[in-house]
Amino acid sequence: MQRTSSGPPARFRARVKELADALGSAAGSSPGTTDEDLQAGLRSAARKALVFVADFAWQEGTGPESDTVALAIQWTRNFFFGMGGARGGEPQRQSMSRLERVLALASDDAGDLVPVDRRGREVDLAANWSPGVRPPRSALLGEGAYGVVWRARDRSTKQLFAVKQMSLPGGVNNAVTERELSVAEHLLARVAHPCVVRLLSTHRHTHLNCCSLVMEFCYYGDLHGQIAAGRSWQGYQTPRRALPWLAQIFLGLEYLHLDAGGMLVRDVKPQNVVIGRGMVAKLTDFGMSRLAATSDGAYSFHPCVPPGSPHFVAPEVLQGCGYDYHADLYSLGVLAWVLFTGGLRNAEEPLPPCADPGRANQGLTRNWELLKAAISAPESWGARPLPSADAKDLVLRLTDRSSGHPWVSHQDVREHPFLHGAELPAQGDTAAVTEWLERYNA
Repeated sequence: MQRTSSGPPARFRARVKELADALGSAAGSSPGTTDEDLQAGLRSAARKALVFVADFAWQEGTGPESDTVALAIQWTRNFFFGMGGARGGEPQRQSMSRLERVLALASDDAGDLVPVDRRGREVDLAANWSPGVRPPRSALLGEGAYGVVWRARDRSTKQLFAVKQMSLPGGVNNAVTERELSVAEHLLARVAHPCVVRLLSTHRHTHLNCCSLVMEFCYYGDLHGQIAAGRSWQGYQTPRRALPWLAQIFLGLEYLHLDAGGMLVRDVKPQNVVIGRGMVAKLTDFGMSRLAATSDGAYSFHPCVPPGSPHFVAPEVLQGCGYDYHADLYSLGVLAWVLFTGGLRNAEEPLPPCADPGRANQGLTRNWELLKAAISAPESWGARPLPSADAKDLVLRLTDRSSGHPWVSHQDVREHPFLHGAELPAQGDTAAVTEWLERYNA
């Protein structure tokens, strides 16, 4: 471990002793070994460890992926290996996974969060900012119908975060906000998946009639922006990481469907996939989700407003029929078509074919036919062809709703030739996904 600060050795030694005492006290008083007990017993000590790393190793301007938690994990690994510890092995994987969870959950304190600009500097008026107040423009990351997302930094740990701030006005907006809070609390109780944005804390500011979610910060924006950057009047340059991104989005969906207590996302689209540290694609924005493996088809938020986005929603969701995870896999197929073709040439944004979204929902139920036609005869639709026969087959298998056409399972997607090169890790093994991502990015 190498110290990069130029601070006096005496101060460094004093801080090491203080940290060692805090860790020893927390470990001695911990009543058990579960994640919940560790979170309660070690949060204070873990936060002190992060502040120590931030003070003695973290430097402003170390790059867009500066991450105090990741640096603390790396220090721990280096120390373990330096003491002669064996690399790899299931016990070490479990220990590192648990350590990462404890550090991540201790990395933010609502009272220490301040809005920062894209260079990580506190923006004007940050000292007087408080929850419920619209963040300064230079800190905004995005804005939608249900709230704003802004860039924050914890003053003590120097960790960057994305904070989603939502109002509670009643009606549809209130229902979506409450659903997103419920999903966040549901996911907080589980081991984080590398292909799903890590949710760190929720805050209900009832006296201000608003709430906020604190999430990991993903520097590289969303998938929609990555696709749009490849479009020009000359054509479309498919992102170099398109195949890994598609595989990562699938792994995130598979986890939510099968390993997170059963959940339907119901709004899979490029805007709801962000690109984080290591250029990893992660699912985000769960306001339209359902905490169940199936739905009876009833619209959750309003009798005339189905969950999802018109260009990407599955026909069975619009029809009010019962449905399950296949609805999300349909949206994944539409997303894949946009990712690998750049969307329709004459559209201002990267979008798939779509019936007039302003008309009745019934017209949108035929979108799969429009997409099928664009795949079969792309030039006639002002579209680009998919890159291979395997890509074409996968998208059609995910989206074709012809009578009698077999719907694909998660295992079918895993075994499809288009994803063979991705060498997907085993389903249900989150630690294996982390190692797979590290190999992919090596």
